[in-house]
Amino acid sequence: MGLTLHYNGRIADKNRLPQLIEELEEISKVHGWKYHIFGPLFPTNYFPDDVNDGNLYGISMNPPGSEPVAFSFTSNGRMCGPGQFSCWGNSTDETERKYLYMNSTKTQYAGSEIHKMVIGIFRYIVPRYLTDFKMIDESEFWETGDEKLLEYNFKRNTALIEGFRIALDQNHRREGEDIESYLERVIREFREKKDSKRKD
Repeated sequence: MGLTLHYNGRIADKNRLPQLIEELEEISKVHGWKYHIFGPLFPTNYFPDDVNDGNLYGISMNPPGSEPVAFSFTSNGRMCGPGQFSCWGNSTDETERKYLYMNSTKTQYAGSEIHKMVIGIFRYIVPRYLTDFKMIDESEFWETGDEKLLEYNFKRNTALIEGFRIALDQNHRREGEDIESYLERVIREFREKKDSKRKD
């Protein structure tokens, strides 16, 4: 729950990885953000398609309040965040492997200004270093550049999260009610209240 960026792509030129890391490290230092550098150079052999050597290459940045923003790659040059890598990096299951390259970063709790900065970094980095890049921004700012829409989506989502938190606080689990049934009941009641407010 919370506004999230979903993205994937690949590095356009493996030889430019050090420059990409250097630029993002500098941006992190300027803003006082934590960051982590993985392998600074790709292996010398050519990227094998959809195979990786078990290592990550690149950098991950940590804006305050946000999940890490990964500009990291497997040895085949495809973007892969550390979370995805730890879950599915060694998987040989074809169904699981598709998740390896589904990167996401939740920015909800960082706020709209940090979200805007992260999108600005992607706008700068993508044409210089990445190819086959796709992003879905749940705030719609990547797609539209509309700051009013960005603010609206952040406020709306914050209100929904806070409303749901209150609903959980006010509704306790009933005796014998399993967690799934409990959450389904709370969500149903939360939606009913929201719908009745809309009608008023």
